[in-house]
Amino acid sequence: MADAPASLDPLTLITAGLQTVAETRFAGRRDEFRQRRAIIASDEGLRERDLRKRAALAEVIRDGFARRGVDARTAALLADSSVTVLNVAIGEWLDQDDEDRTLFEIILDTLQSLRAALASPSPELTQSSTRR
Repeated sequence: MADAPASLDPLTLITAGLQTVAETRFAGRRDEFRQRRAIIASDEGLRERDLRKRAALAEVIRDGFARRGVDARTAALLADSSVTVLNVAIGEWLDQDDEDRTLFEIILDTLQSLRAALASPSPELTQSSTRR
């Protein structure tokens, strides 16, 4: 993130970062990560460690956005959303039978789902905001 041009928007940065992670850390290692997930799921200490690693990743991303001048709230939202997208996509990637579909393809679909969900306000939110 530090080396990326200042003109890049947050979504482009997130997408590029997630692509790098998917291609350098996960490609060709699906079976290994399936085994790892099963081991982590079986041990409370490992589950807690995994959550701490996720939080640490979010903190690094948040700090990267803050260094780029993004306000604290937005940096936190971008960072936590990035980690959530990655973890949701990894779960789907590990659960799928389609061995040809890459993690990055699933990440792109997951990002699109998040964007669509955020672009479509629920009627409850719309009604409560008009009552104020």
